[in-house]
Amino acid sequence: MPLDNDLKAEIIGKFAQSEGDTGSPEVQIALITRRVSDLTEHLTQEVRLGGILLDEQPTLHFVRIRTFADHPVSEGLEELIYFSGCSLRASDPAVVLASTEESSFGDLDLDQELDDDEAQGSLPIAVSSEAAGRLVVVGDCNIAANGYIEEGDNMKFVIQTIEWLLYER
Repeated sequence: MPLDNDLKAEIIGKFAQSEGDTGSPEVQIALITRRVSDLTEHLTQEVRLGGILLDEQPTLHFVRIRTFADHPVSEGLEELIYFSGCSLRASDPAVVLASTEESSFGDLDLDQELDDDEAQGSLPIAVSSEAAGRLVVVGDCNIAANGYIEEGDNMKFVIQTIEWLLYER
């Protein structure tokens, strides 16, 4: 469900950089973060996201992403903290912005062992394209969620993504 108009106006008023500002990265990140937070809260009522259950205690797991393309979105990034997402497939003219290490594998069954049906190697987790306008796809919406946005360089990545999408980078 979308944000109601009063809440949206409140968020815009709080993060606007100037009178009438609705499109700055700060405003857009605040709106997206609130929306993701609302969706995450809704989803986690039914599903445990971002963790595995051991002895009825959720144990968070994440991947440190340290492989980045030479691209305005990933400029100056050292590490993204990637929770509960998936890898992506990319083909030309798309650019892989960030990927896992060569030793990584997609653990589909969460058994921490490489199985025959699981991909191994450098797995793309963020991709951009400029085919018919600009597009960025990230395999983990939590990268911009309240609980994770301040981990690693996640905030910098989200801001640089928005700036690039707005043709400001």
